[in-house]
Amino acid sequence: MTLKEICIVGTPHIRLDQGSNTFKQSYEKYIEESSIIIEKIAQYSPDLITIEWDTRESLRLKKEFKQIINQQLPHLLNEHHFIAMPLAHRLGLSEVLPIDFNQMQTRKIRASFADEYLENADEKLYQYMNNAKNEHQLSKNQPTTLYEKLTEHKEGPIPLEQVFAIRSLADSPGIAFALEWSERNHIMATNIIKAALNHERTIVFTGMSHVRFLEFIIESTGLFKVIPSQDILKQENKMKKLIIFLALCLVLAACSQSNENKAQSNDKKETVKIKQKYELRGKYKDGRDAENKEEEVTVPKNPQKIVTFDYGAADIIKSLGKENSVAGISIGSSTSMLPEELKNFTDDKYKNVGELGKPNFEKIAEIDPDLIIFSNRTASSETLKEFKKAAPDAALVYIGSDDNNVVKSVNDNTKKLGKILNKEDKATELTNQLTNEETKAKNQAKKVDDSIMLLLVSQGELSTYGPG
Repeated sequence: MTLKEICIVGTPHIRLDQGSNTFKQSYEKYIEESSIIIEKIAQYSPDLITIEWDTRESLRLKKEFKQIINQQLPHLLNEHHFIAMPLAHRLGLSEVLPIDFNQMQTRKIRASFADEYLENADEKLYQYMNNAKNEHQLSKNQPTTLYEKLTEHKEGPIPLEQVFAIRSLADSPGIAFALEWSERNHIMATNIIKAALNHERTIVFTGMSHVRFLEFIIESTGLFKVIPSQDILKQENKMKKLIIFLALCLVLAACSQSNENKAQSNDKKETVKIKQKYELRGKYKDGRDAENKEEEVTVPKNPQKIVTFDYGAADIIKSLGKENSVAGISIGSSTSMLPEELKNFTDDKYKNVGELGKPNFEKIAEIDPDLIIFSNRTASSETLKEFKKAAPDAALVYIGSDDNNVVKSVNDNTKKLGKILNKEDKATELTNQLTNEETKAKNQAKKVDDSIMLLLVSQGELSTYGPG
């Protein structure tokens, strides 16, 4: 028997008021971003759409769905007005079904009691929960698109799941909270299952913290095949695939001999061996699962498409006269964080591959680099795993700095990049210059009698350096 399919799409919550001063700008942004999601899911051809909307508000849902169809906007908009309702209309569906039964006030009271208990009874758990809360807030404030948020792959629990799980450990108040949360998810799952039994393909739009609960409950019934939302949202356009396939067939038929010669040429492509040491972070912020890596990587000599997540590396590459080898650099949503010396990398020919600590893996895949440079901010097992998925043929080279000997690490990095870029003579020239400048600075410092303290501000934290 072929199982009916259910796909649960975790969406960030949007709240948009027409009375807001920024309404027009935000509305246009969400319309543009949601169109990508609608296009992807429409290819899946679902015949039922259900949403996290209170079943007691079903009449309001019908009214607002009708408004969206008639291109009228309700005063208050949420994520369903941008994705679920326009999608249903595009597919010719007559309704969008609500599945939620949200006792929000009760849950807030129970959450408050649980938090208060943890604060007084277990300081360590309380701190873990607050860290997860802060991480959740930071993720909400990240300037990423709706599509990026929906397709962001994360192993392990998301921060909000961590908050709920830790809160449930707060003895009786925590158990009361966990029971309410579990009951809500079971009600949602029951409503989904009852509706989906009469449909071949069901899409569920719900908050991200519900996804794994609902998937587990629904899959456990054995009545449905649960389709990961990533499989749908990351699929390529079917016609585009066909065109690419046909074009590839023509190329292969016409150029088989040429490809053979090219393959023989590639076999002879020169490479260099690079030794590197770094700390690889795991999923825990306190570093309990971090590991020290020491490895030798094979890197193509003189790579033509470099993606860098380190500004120091970008500066070295520029100083070596090889900035045209850079295809992508981490700039993020604003160029304000980019040092003045690197402003030339804001040119359109250099792709923006995301934040220093949050790469845009789709952009990396588009570039198909032969070298990815990463440093401390991106040295996590999850990030490196995603790098390998996005660019399986790229070499991954660590370029970091040693806080105990910054000048030596800069010189080592310069030599390393000089070796890769076939600019070893220029690299030696640069390292000699830096070493000479260091010597001059040390000699000058010896002549100063006053005490000096250095201040470093980074990510909201203040550090001091100096004697005493």
